[in-house]
Amino acid sequence: MIKIKQNNQAELQRFATNVYHNIKIYLKTKGKLFIVGWLFLSIALGLLEITGWVWIALAIMFIDLLPVIGSGMVFVPWALIEMFTGDMQRGWILLGIYVALIILEQVAETIWMGKSMQMPFWIPLAITLTCSIALGPLGILLAALLIPVASTLYQQGKI
Repeated sequence: MIKIKQNNQAELQRFATNVYHNIKIYLKTKGKLFIVGWLFLSIALGLLEITGWVWIALAIMFIDLLPVIGSGMVFVPWALIEMFTGDMQRGWILLGIYVALIILEQVAETIWMGKSMQMPFWIPLAITLTCSIALGPLGILLAALLIPVASTLYQQGKI
């Protein structure tokens, strides 16, 4: 059995508490992103006069919650189907909406995450980019776990 010194145990407890707090902040940020993305898609699909646009936007945002798969699972095939069935303009507009949604989510997530977790915006951005470039889709999952830990380390002055 490993014995931990009293002061190390207290520091470990404080670290775990901070990580837990930062995970709650991360989930709250994801909730905000869900709402903003849903509003964006609702407006965009409504302007395209797509039947059931509010519900389609909601369904897409639920799919977007899935790591790796995301909204591209809906938008890319939908845009391709539109293009192959003769409506090139709508297909390109759908791809544009998809790209705009990705950019909106990345920028908003980075800014909100940095502010909420009391660290510079570039730290979550650097973690996300590094993990996704190094590990591909699995890197996105790893980044979601590392950002709250990095925030705690930053708040404690260790990075």
